[in-house]
Amino acid sequence: MKTTKAEIRKIALDLLFNAEEPPTQKDHLDDRILEELKRRNADKQHAEEGSSEYDWQMFNELFWDLILDRIITPGIDAIHPALPNFRLHSEAREKSKGEAR
Repeated sequence: MKTTKAEIRKIALDLLFNAEEPPTQKDHLDDRILEELKRRNADKQHAEEGSSEYDWQMFNELFWDLILDRIITPGIDAIHPALPNFRLHSEAREKSKGEAR
């Protein structure tokens, strides 16, 4: 699936801000982005099963972009203070204003 980072970011932001249960681990975020991409491409004959190396690179870059942009921050709580766990940054909504969600 050749997708752009902008498309992946839009899906990720929608999952983080609008999902009933937003993901709180990197692999869960990746899986849910991939599910959404598969759903969107279901009607295309060339839709692939599984993710490609390109998708993995984009997912990984996006994850770090979200951290650097202060949308997400490592750790959920004092018991799970580090990656791969994450939560929304306290300034996430403010930082993401203007981005399509």
